[in-house]
Amino acid sequence: MREPSPATCTAVPQGPDVGVQAAAAGDRSAWDRLVDVHASKVWGAALEAGFTMREAATVCRLAWLHVAQVLPRYQLVGGVENLLLDIVDREARLRDARLRRMGSASTPAIPAQAGLTECA
Repeated sequence: MREPSPATCTAVPQGPDVGVQAAAAGDRSAWDRLVDVHASKVWGAALEAGFTMREAATVCRLAWLHVAQVLPRYQLVGGVENLLLDIVDREARLRDARLRRMGSASTPAIPAQAGLTECA
């Protein structure tokens, strides 16, 4: 049996952002792997931030949509997970600011966005 030459061997990437470049290039299975790795953490962060289930679903969709938009163009500093969690945090701060302006203790519903996949 012939051993592969060093020129044909490539290191297998490790860590939570495996496949980011492939996903950015349009590889659907790489994108699906990114979602599988990060979806539960993003969903949990949205719920921890106090969003209702419906609002959390919308926030998750917004986060994944943003990642899909920026992934092909930018090198993500801190990785996909940090970007996703930053988006959830930003949405929570925006919601809190709206509530303060309204002087309300209740959380307004975030309209659902048709055609986007839920992350949970």
